[in-house]
Amino acid sequence: MPAVAADVDSTAGYLVSLGGINIASPTSVGNATFNWTHPAAGAHLLTVRATASDGSSLTSPAVSVTVDDYAMTLADPVAGEVFLLPSAIRIQAAPTATGAAIARVEFLADGAVIGALTAPPFSMVWRGAGVGAHTVGARATDTSGRVVSATVPVSVASAPDLSFAAGLDNSTVADDVATITGVASVPRNAAVVIAGRRASLDPAGNIRIEGLPLVPGPNVLPVTVNTADGPPVKRTITINSSGSAPFSVDLSPQDGFTPLVGTLTIRNRAQVPFARIEVDASDNGSVDVTLTSLVDDEARIDYTVNGVGTFVVKVTVFDAANKVIYQARRQMRVFDRAELAGAVLGAYYTMVERLAVSDASGALRLFTGDAQARYADIFATLAADLPAAAADLRRLVDGVIGDDIAELTIARDTPQGPALFMVYLIRGRDGVWRIDSL
Repeated sequence: MPAVAADVDSTAGYLVSLGGINIASPTSVGNATFNWTHPAAGAHLLTVRATASDGSSLTSPAVSVTVDDYAMTLADPVAGEVFLLPSAIRIQAAPTATGAAIARVEFLADGAVIGALTAPPFSMVWRGAGVGAHTVGARATDTSGRVVSATVPVSVASAPDLSFAAGLDNSTVADDVATITGVASVPRNAAVVIAGRRASLDPAGNIRIEGLPLVPGPNVLPVTVNTADGPPVKRTITINSSGSAPFSVDLSPQDGFTPLVGTLTIRNRAQVPFARIEVDASDNGSVDVTLTSLVDDEARIDYTVNGVGTFVVKVTVFDAANKVIYQARRQMRVFDRAELAGAVLGAYYTMVERLAVSDASGALRLFTGDAQARYADIFATLAADLPAAAADLRRLVDGVIGDDIAELTIARDTPQGPALFMVYLIRGRDGVWRIDSL
């Protein structure tokens, strides 16, 4: 039975087999198609080798091909990002090309060209977008005339807003803890605090918090939406508790950087007889851990989550008759540092862009309370030179970002030549990132 194999002879001088195709029935003439996925950028020589049923083979002449990684991505904004009035939407394009140089990058807003640059950094700010949905992006043209583009949807809101999951407000749970979910229309540098605890908030605005303690009867839980601009937006949600559940399940932390080490804690609070407890660590129907007893009515299971996304753990308790007597799902959201960097850089660049239009008071709102007085005097002294100062603050060259503190490195020109300066940001108790020193 003849087979066809595709080989690539790289410029480094070695053969790599990409795969093979078996022909269904012996034939002396025929066609075969092989798809080469994810080839590396650069020049390649392709050959095809056919092997007959008797073991003999024949290799075709080599064909030269070049794989180019010409593409456009947007570093800012992210899809679905929300901006508040007065909007200043920073569009940062990241085109890549190996076959030719980038000649021009045009910036797009709702399909119209709003500006262009011929040299990096390819970044500009779209100001004045009205309330509602918009599309922003960038289009690159290289020196050979090829065009590549990318766009993302964003929206502009007049004020922060939040809505809870349908049916959640005034609902009743047969437990003394609650899980609150909803959607917040807020910028990236924002936080939602429920009953004194910061909820998990993803770039799409989805919020979630688990394990909020309840007392029997109605519980009116305060909800606060914090942003760097304007007063907090306050809401309440009422959850009624009809009593405590016999078991409790807690998964902590509820969010964090990958790889994230989580601890699942299971407690038999009512000391209920049970036959077994099954733990499905990824809620995929496969039991990962089975417990037939608990030490002091408690079990703790540690595990590490690699990758990025939302990971759900299901815990099911069975009695001796194999009946489910308790079940709970808990989830943990794992993200990379680039997501948190978006909030940090959003805070910093918002301050810079406000200085660029001489909005000193708006820029000061991006500083911590202690720093505002210091920099108010500096900005007042600079006055008409604020736009020039802003231009000098845009050259970000490095950064280290932790859970609640960040250090950015800025390159600036001085009379003595280029110099590096540190910018420190902290995430306050309200969950919002602000600049502490510059």
